[in-house]
Amino acid sequence: MKASTVLTVVLTCGITAAVAYLVALKTELIYKYPEPFYLSADEEKKRPVYQQLNSDEKAVYASLLRGMEKQQGEIPLPYEISGYMYEKLYCLLEKQESDMFFLDSSYYTAEKFRKATVIYRESEHDYNNEINALNNIRKQVSENIPQGDDYEKASYIHDYIVNNCRYLEESDNTKYESTAYGCLVEGVANCEGYAKAFDLLAADSGLQSVLITGETNDGKNHAWNQVKINDNWYNIDVTWDDKNDGEIRWIYFLCDDDVFSRTHFSEVRYFTPFQCTENKDNFYVRNNLYAETPEQARDIFLARVEKGENSVRMRFSESSSYNDFKSDYINSGKIYELIFEKDSSKSRNIKISLTENVEEHCMTIELL
Repeated sequence: MKASTVLTVVLTCGITAAVAYLVALKTELIYKYPEPFYLSADEEKKRPVYQQLNSDEKAVYASLLRGMEKQQGEIPLPYEISGYMYEKLYCLLEKQESDMFFLDSSYYTAEKFRKATVIYRESEHDYNNEINALNNIRKQVSENIPQGDDYEKASYIHDYIVNNCRYLEESDNTKYESTAYGCLVEGVANCEGYAKAFDLLAADSGLQSVLITGETNDGKNHAWNQVKINDNWYNIDVTWDDKNDGEIRWIYFLCDDDVFSRTHFSEVRYFTPFQCTENKDNFYVRNNLYAETPEQARDIFLARVEKGENSVRMRFSESSSYNDFKSDYINSGKIYELIFEKDSSKSRNIKISLTENVEEHCMTIELL
């Protein structure tokens, strides 16, 4: 009797366990996660933000990236993750993976995630034509980017975007304005489209770049970039250097944090922007157009005039030196005397046009 009773109990427990297992499978209480994997060393090198993630975050990022590249509607994750972690990684991917113009900025929220349900701009749309069009532009630009110096690469990309894209006006209607596709293929974009285009072309050229979101000093949402030039990180805002009048400005080209932080305030929720402490590759510093005193500005101006230039850009280290130079040489008219002393061939009917960006301590003096 005792043996029979034990056997009955064992069988009963076995049946109960089997039924529980089947129920668990059906309700996904038992879930087989895919094996975690990571981006290759070469892929990671191109992604400075990915480098800041911990091991689990890198594995989830890699899974999302591979699934999004294939435009999968559902992407299994290697771990169950919190809603915040999913939000963080999704937002980083949507901003930093600039070639995925087909990815929607909207995303699902939940307390926990085992799978990602991804929203694309158009469901069941074949993006091959758009992808090919974007890749053709990337190939053309890459073939013409100067090789070697990081500064020359960034300068070429900066100027290419300004010359080939128009800032989005309220009357414009395009679904890709916030993407690299809108900027590079359609030629119309908002600040995020400009920033993603720069990020994409910079990566193609071998530069490390990240897209930064935040606010401007007038409280508006904005996007720009940081790029690593000759081993130093710099801020760059291609949108603000495009005046849409055919003129390229370099006011926001490779700036340190001291200069940039007057007008740009970074969002730091999902990753930490890089510190930009160097200014030797700033446009004005590198081209000897940076003045710390009114006397330095005077010498810069006269040296350019002596070379036969009729348009001279300058940036001042402080508002006081900017104002002093303007007062001592422009408002007083003394600058005319300096011009004639340096180049007596100049006509006495010469006129001067002054374009100012007081906030950035920048001015352009043109001889007319």
